[in-house]
Amino acid sequence: MAQFDYLKTKDQMGRPDSTGLLVKKVSDAVKIDDRPLIVERENIGNSWIVGHARNGLVGANTNTIGGDQQVVGSSGRVNTLLRVVNRNNIFYERFINELLKSTPFTSDWDTTNQILKMDSSSIHTTPYNTIATIGPFYKNLINITSVQIIVNENKWNENDQILYYVSADDKVNFQQVTNNTKTQILNIGQVGWVKIVFAGNGGADTYIDELKVIYNV
Repeated sequence: MAQFDYLKTKDQMGRPDSTGLLVKKVSDAVKIDDRPLIVERENIGNSWIVGHARNGLVGANTNTIGGDQQVVGSSGRVNTLLRVVNRNNIFYERFINELLKSTPFTSDWDTTNQILKMDSSSIHTTPYNTIATIGPFYKNLINITSVQIIVNENKWNENDQILYYVSADDKVNFQQVTNNTKTQILNIGQVGWVKIVFAGNGGADTYIDELKVIYNV
């Protein structure tokens, strides 16, 4: 139901509200989802650092990767994933970027339309069987004991299938789960992954446009 306030002009001050100007209140709802907090550690390896006592030396041994003299460039740099945590144990993926897209992966991660598709093609004569691996959606020091996946699906026809699997032990074991159903984890661990398998003829017309993973609640 619309709400209204009375707005008075300067000449109307002191008069009853019924003589004021009727103004409609305008409001809108904005949905905001929390992204995961990702913590990484970077090992600079043999990167060249100007002024550094070892990594800044340039001379006869410049091309030697080992030892005190270092390669001019970024040889040996490594990023190590330390933590992935989510507020209230709820992970959201809206396919805006490919930050948590991982291997194996044969589906189509469409950041333009913000959907995960069975395939990029809209031709409906070829059976598809593609995989999307997402994660880790969680990596910390607490065991994952239960998971509930909530997904918005769009299927080209009823024969297309979208199957969901989760792993809590860093992709060692996956177990199949049902959309919007809480499932107890059989192989408990501290690193969570999601695997989605598309099967059928839907191509680009079979997709999901939102993925939510709730764990340990």
